[in-house]
Amino acid sequence: MAQAEKADSVDGIARSRALTDPEALQVYTQMVLVRTFDERIWALNRQGKVPIAASCQGHEAAQLGSFLAALHDGDYYLFPYYRDLAIKLHAGISVDQAMLSFMGKDGDPYSGGRQFPLQGATPHHRLIQTSNVVAANLTQAVGYALGCRALGENTVVLAYLGDGGSSQGECHEAMNFASIHRLPVVFICENNRYAISVPLDLQMAVSDVARRAESYGFPGHQVDGLDLFECYRATCDAISYARSEGPVLLEMQVERLMPHTTDDDDRRYRSAEELEQARRRGASIWGEFLGLGFTADAYHQTAMAPGGEGGARAMKVALGDAGVSPGDVGYLNAHGTSTPLGDSEETAAVKTAFGADVNSLAISSTKSMTGHLLGAAGAVETIACLGALKLGVLPPTINYENPDPACDLDYVPNSAREADVRYAMNNSFGFGGHNVSLVFGRFDG
Repeated sequence: MAQAEKADSVDGIARSRALTDPEALQVYTQMVLVRTFDERIWALNRQGKVPIAASCQGHEAAQLGSFLAALHDGDYYLFPYYRDLAIKLHAGISVDQAMLSFMGKDGDPYSGGRQFPLQGATPHHRLIQTSNVVAANLTQAVGYALGCRALGENTVVLAYLGDGGSSQGECHEAMNFASIHRLPVVFICENNRYAISVPLDLQMAVSDVARRAESYGFPGHQVDGLDLFECYRATCDAISYARSEGPVLLEMQVERLMPHTTDDDDRRYRSAEELEQARRRGASIWGEFLGLGFTADAYHQTAMAPGGEGGARAMKVALGDAGVSPGDVGYLNAHGTSTPLGDSEETAAVKTAFGADVNSLAISSTKSMTGHLLGAAGAVETIACLGALKLGVLPPTINYENPDPACDLDYVPNSAREADVRYAMNNSFGFGGHNVSLVFGRFDG
């Protein structure tokens, strides 16, 4: 049944048990791509261009770590669920195809834009998810594993679910049947502790999803789902066990960083106290996301509107959304691509947005150090903003030797600067008049 050609690599990742440092860096690059794509999908939903999406933010390490283990084993089949964007992107779905699917456009490789995003089957990628009905994929995965055994194949099936899926009847049927017949299935539960709005302690009486495996007579293990390397190693071991002994349940403990879907408002059922749990897990909180502003002025294919009008509006909207006054912002990470027209227009936009407070604002372009990272630029520059908030150090604009008279603000030239910053802003202005501004605040909890 698993007749797809076996890939030796995905984006340069070689088939081997251990990940080398270059491979680990490549995996990190993939994670940044997934996060950036996920954030863009969320923004497009707010613009009315994407009908619905279920974010994978906080799940990336569990998804990519387990997928890489399957890839390196070589004889696998995937039955993901609706939140598994990272798996689908790196199993072979292109970013363009994924975007078409989320926007409901022709060219969606699964359904031509007629079903839930990325829902369907691509056998050449060894991936099936024909429904977003919770846990429906599990019985299908077990049936596939039974078929592989009947054909004398060594395929191991990876079946994914959320913690809410573990409370469904199909989960019981699938695990019970797989156990009776000792089928080569690795059940991977991405436990973010919420079944939509229902917390874990209100959907099950046991403390851990992994303990449910005991009742079916096969092993269950907890895994730190935020540690890609642990997820990789645990899945490698689980695949080896499943091929020779039978099913395994891996409970990968992850964080759901966004609402259940774009239609959900998790502020109604999630409290600020959950930050305490992040602390207990060893998370170092560098800042808080406070506000978003985006505009699409469509002024020109590459140039900003005169005076940076669209960018100025994005910054004003972001400040309003955050409830922060211009004078409170101490640092701005500019789009800053070092082009004469772009830099002068962004400077004009900043002056419009910040008014009289612009002279107390420190601005820099970290692109002077990193280059333009295209889709990943916003993510890396967000890290720079959070670093300024947490560490009290403003990154410089290096190689600043020939100032443009039209760019007459404080650009933190050539050397980093210590500063006590409470609020920071990040600008990302793209071709076609796409302007996004984010406001972050220092976390003092």
